[in-house]
Amino acid sequence: MAIEQTKRITKSQARKQINTLGWALIIYIALFSLLRYGPITLHRLGYPILSWIDSDFLAIGGQFLIYLITLVPFLIASKLLHLHLKEYWIPTKLKAGQALGILCVGIALSMIITSISTFFAFFITAQREALGFYGKFTTQDLIIKNILYALLVILIRPLCEGVIFRGIIQRQLGHYGRYFGVLGSAFLYMLTQNNLLLGVQAFFIGWYLGVITLQYHSIRPSILVHTGLAFFMWMVDVIPGNLLWIMTILMVAVYIVAALSVFQNHIDTTKIRYGATDTKLWGVLLSSFTIWISMVLYLCNMIFSHRI
Repeated sequence: MAIEQTKRITKSQARKQINTLGWALIIYIALFSLLRYGPITLHRLGYPILSWIDSDFLAIGGQFLIYLITLVPFLIASKLLHLHLKEYWIPTKLKAGQALGILCVGIALSMIITSISTFFAFFITAQREALGFYGKFTTQDLIIKNILYALLVILIRPLCEGVIFRGIIQRQLGHYGRYFGVLGSAFLYMLTQNNLLLGVQAFFIGWYLGVITLQYHSIRPSILVHTGLAFFMWMVDVIPGNLLWIMTILMVAVYIVAALSVFQNHIDTTKIRYGATDTKLWGVLLSSFTIWISMVLYLCNMIFSHRI
């Protein structure tokens, strides 16, 4: 069997590869930004376009559509870069106990970061996703909206983001350095958020999902964890007040299982090392013009989130 040798490339070749992905990332950020701020901006300017559509259905349906649309340029980019996504979709020998452990670590990490972000939210005023129907099941219309939104955040979002950020972006950046791929994809995942607090949360969650992807050489476990995490956080938000004691017990159980999982080394969370912070690799990434455009769009999102 022939041994595959490491292929060396120049910085300009690496930038060209990153820009191939970067154009897809720009489309992704721009479309979600347009959905977030387009309708409300036009309405305030006196152009109530799409005012005949229910704003909640517009927000949910728009996100469904954008995820499906933006998969296309990313898949095209993966073809141009000769990334074989099927190789990152392989089944893993992940046992039930290990799966529960990495899921609980992810939930615990998310709750800790959310708690810290909530504290800083007192000092940073930014627009948050306003969903008047969320958690209300009193009418048929509200039930339908909640079901559609649950499908979006629990199934569609984890699947599409897993393919895009772990299956394609992390895979490509990982060619320059495996651990750089983890941290680099988390950084780009952060740029897709619409304010600083959500960006910080996305960075750490993206890093953790990247760690899982690297450890198991497959995006399946990270998608499973992302789905379980989204379901748990959805339950926290929609559960009736008289049943909050159930979530309290579950949270305590999550922290216990997470601590045991880390102690037993079910998940190695030390992947920020050996090239992850290589200044040369970050120099190439941050000097790629499509990444510059993505960062400008992120800054514009932060400005809009404060002003609208």
